[in-house]
Amino acid sequence: MRVNVVSPEFFKETMEMMGIDSAAGVTAADTAKANEAEVGGHNTGATLAVRDDA
Repeated sequence: MRVNVVSPEFFKETMEMMGIDSAAGVTAADTAKANEAEVGGHNTGATLAVRDDA
């Protein structure tokens, strides 16, 4: 059994809708890429931090 977690920062799109500065957030698209990489990868027991600069 494989168990992995994708741990995003606050989504930029949500922050913008709430009127919050979105500079510290990541896009939903970048988070989706991280999810896709984990599903197709071979890691197990990992927490993948999602960041725009990563």
